[in-house]
Amino acid sequence: MRARYHAHPGAVPVARRARPPSLLPPDERTMTARDQLFANPTDLVDFRFDDAVAGVFPDMIRRSVPGYELVLTLGALLAARHVPAGGLCVDLGCSLGAGSFALRHAIGVPGVRILGIDNAPAMIEGARACLARMPRTRPEAADIEVRCADLRE
Repeated sequence: MRARYHAHPGAVPVARRARPPSLLPPDERTMTARDQLFANPTDLVDFRFDDAVAGVFPDMIRRSVPGYELVLTLGALLAARHVPAGGLCVDLGCSLGAGSFALRHAIGVPGVRILGIDNAPAMIEGARACLARMPRTRPEAADIEVRCADLRE
């Protein structure tokens, strides 16, 4: 039996918002590359965000971080409440840019720039490829720039 929930007297109804679109480009949503990198760990090596990891990263992160897309969406909504027109949002450790895309989707004020930074060239290359396939949904949507850089330098 399903529980029924009743609003208390005087409660204000809240409109349900449509679920935001996937934060991954269309090609990434339907990707078939499943993370099998460490299925048979015969050689232990230092983990690197190389081409092999970048190729399966969307699957890897979804399975490794519960609620990953929800965290991205909520973080972007929080940023959207506080970023001023002409402001700058920085996505540190941007990987393939999902956080940057979430920011672009959520922010509605004009002139905002988004800067994605990652120190892994394979991730930045992947982010640029995703960015090229991810069209702007609104003309005033924020510009996204990605850079390969080490924050310690």
